[in-house]
Amino acid sequence: MSAWRRVAQERFPQFKAEIERARDAAGLWIELKREFDRAYTYDEGRIIHAIHDYAVWMIEETRSEEMAQAAVDGLYRPLIEHDWAAEDFEVRRPALELQKYLDEAKLTSLYWDYLHAIVPAGRHREFMAELGIGKPARKNVEQVK
Repeated sequence: MSAWRRVAQERFPQFKAEIERARDAAGLWIELKREFDRAYTYDEGRIIHAIHDYAVWMIEETRSEEMAQAAVDGLYRPLIEHDWAAEDFEVRRPALELQKYLDEAKLTSLYWDYLHAIVPAGRHREFMAELGIGKPARKNVEQVK
């Protein structure tokens, strides 16, 4: 069994049928995004947080660009292209609340690694200001003596 499916089953036992039905990680994100949107409708913060945590796991822990891209395209791309770009606050809320579910370092890293390519041209400063995104973190480099 693939790691993405095993971890999804551990984290989301209530979505067992959806996880088993998914052909690949990208297919699973169709189901998870639907559940994410439903959770926002009913203010189910626990589910929202768990889905964000799973996305971060796919991006950071799998060390797979394919898995990372599935999470970005399945969750964060629609949050930016549809939700953040909307005029209505309630539609925008899931995107504006990213910092509620991701700490500053994770959100900043996510932005500089993936999201900056999704934010509409000319709106990067606005996006960064609204979400409190800073400059990219410097990589730790051992100094040669």
